[in-house]
Formats: sequence, structure tokens, C-alpha cells
Amino acid sequence: MAVIPLTLTVSLCLVFTFIVFFLREYTRDRIRNRTQIWILIFSVIYNVIAVGFAIAGLMNPLLAAILMPINSLLTLSIVTSGMKRAFSV
Repeated sequence: MAVIPLTLTVSLCLVFTFIVFFLREYTRDRIRNRTQIWILIFSVIYNVIAVGFAIAGLMNPLLAAILMPINSLLTLSIVTSGMKRAFSV
């Protein structure tokens, strides 16, 4: 019965740890990228609609002042949900 040398065992453990770490970070990067894309899509849609209404004179300044912080809160909620998914992996 052959005995596995200690250096080989340690090396295999380090390789396995590296692979697990790499896969976890790769998954987190994909989730972060997906979150950034959702934020970009949301921001473009919001700005096209809001600026379009504002330029056309169809938006009350009070409504614009209310929508701006709501937009910021929605953006933060998208980031928070994306990061929860990224760090729960």
C-alpha cells in the first residue's frame, strides 16, 4: 500500500481551494455584471421618459422633485438585491 506524500496532499488541497475560490468569484462577477446592466437599463428608461416629459412641458416640477429621490431609492434597491445574491453564493 503506497502512502501519498504530504506535499502531494497539500498541493491537491491548495489546487482544490483555488478552484473553489475562482468559481465563487466568477459567479459573483457575473451577478455584479448583471446588476450593473439592470441599473443601466433602469436609468436609461427612467431618463428617457422623465426628460421627454420635462422637455415637452408635461411634467409638473413638484412631480419631478418627487420622482428624483424615488429613482435613487429604486436604484439602491436594485444594487442591494444584486449584492445580496452575489454574496450569498
